[in-house]
Amino acid sequence: MLDIKLIREHPDKVKVGVQKKGEDPARVDEILRLDEQRRQLLQKSEALKSRKNNVSNDVARMKSRGEDASAVIAEMKTVADSIKKLDDELKGVDESLHSALLLVPNIPHSTVPVGKTPAENQVVATWGEEPVIDLLKAGVVVEAKPDEEPSMLMSIFISWFPMLLLIGVWIFFMRQMQGGGRNGGAFSFGK
Repeated sequence: MLDIKLIREHPDKVKVGVQKKGEDPARVDEILRLDEQRRQLLQKSEALKSRKNNVSNDVARMKSRGEDASAVIAEMKTVADSIKKLDDELKGVDESLHSALLLVPNIPHSTVPVGKTPAENQVVATWGEEPVIDLLKAGVVVEAKPDEEPSMLMSIFISWFPMLLLIGVWIFFMRQMQGGGRNGGAFSFGK
């Protein structure tokens, strides 16, 4: 996903890159429109929140002086509703912007030649050898077989062995504590 800052600062470069990838450059315009809408909503919301905080301080001062602040409180309730409405709208715009950003491909480097199909793409360099292709050219048949599944008895042993081991250790320690082991058990000292 491209950074919104890059799209804001270099929209023409992004449009050319998107077009080179075979996508619609109008998506960049849509992203810019959504970003501007998001920034405006954020600015309005922050201004209302700042106003609400300032008025809250004023209400506290009015109440400490014994003045009636009910009109200001009622006005702030409408401001709080406006803030909630703007925040909900902002959330929707944020989701739309994120979805639009996901649809824009990365910009290819300026030195990359443009090819519409894989056949038109140019191989610049390869690393290492391709042993399977060399073997196929030499007439060797390459087969892949799935792993053999363990037998039923082995599956049962693998799945139940840890539990049986824990039960055996538990029985051993219980017998030791009850005096069933050598030398009178684990708690036989001091007798």
